[in-house]
Amino acid sequence: MGSEPQNKWEGLSWLKGNEAPAARAATSPSVPFQAPPPTFAYRITARMFFMATTISSLVSLGCVYMAQTNDRGLIIEGIIRLSPYGATIFYWCGAAVAFSIVPILLAQLPLLFMNREIVLGDSAITVPRPWFPNRPYQIQLRDITSVKVSSYKQYIFIKIRHAGGSHTINSNYLPNQDDARTIIDWLARHVPGRT
Repeated sequence: MGSEPQNKWEGLSWLKGNEAPAARAATSPSVPFQAPPPTFAYRITARMFFMATTISSLVSLGCVYMAQTNDRGLIIEGIIRLSPYGATIFYWCGAAVAFSIVPILLAQLPLLFMNREIVLGDSAITVPRPWFPNRPYQIQLRDITSVKVSSYKQYIFIKIRHAGGSHTINSNYLPNQDDARTIIDWLARHVPGRT
């Protein structure tokens, strides 16, 4: 027991002088750094959700009002002419269509609070399922048969056809439009000839 220091501070004597404890050799093997795959948030915004719900509700109420107070015919684009009775039916149908959109939008309410994302992996693209948002869907690159890109105004739609069906990515759910272009470029590089 002669090798143990008598004072607990004697083991720290190297702090006073020039001698330092021996450095430990690195025992863990060197692992190359691997960057995480590109990931993009993919979710409906609260502003977009409330605007769509409000507009659908107001259109429905406006059509109901027009149907109840209608006493004249309707000319649509100068081509279709409706009698007062036909115009009333048209307004009731418009109210029904606009009103039926509201429950569909309300069913999407939980999507506001879920973290959904698109992940561009080495051999697959992971996308959120439209009706099962908690379960992402992985599309293997070898299964992709075609990629079609279309746009309307500033919105970009990327339709991926694969062995299991098809999936559409809407740029309106991405944080910015550049993310949609990044996904398109990634697909062009990884699935050449099918885009």
